[in-house]
Amino acid sequence: PDVKGITLKLLEQGKSNGLNATMVVEMAREQFGVELQRGSVSALLSRLKGEVVHYDDKLYRLNEFAPKEDDGTDKTVSIAAVHTLRNSTAMP
Repeated sequence: PDVKGITLKLLEQGKSNGLNATMVVEMAREQFGVELQRGSVSALLSRLKGEVVHYDDKLYRLNEFAPKEDDGTDKTVSIAAVHTLRNSTAMP
């Protein structure tokens, strides 16, 4: 069977829910009547990671359905900045 084609089709169906290798194997059996080897699916997903799929330490998703990532900027605000902001906007 076309392990890559079936896996990508199932990931597309899963959209933002995500799948793991075991789920792909089970869904391939149910939907296509095909027996995929979990190890083959797992290795494929690992190879596709970053390039085609996103992995969040639990589930794989196609990159287009991956959660939007933080832009990397520091969102923390210092206590001094909060104090300054409060003082500058205080009502007389």
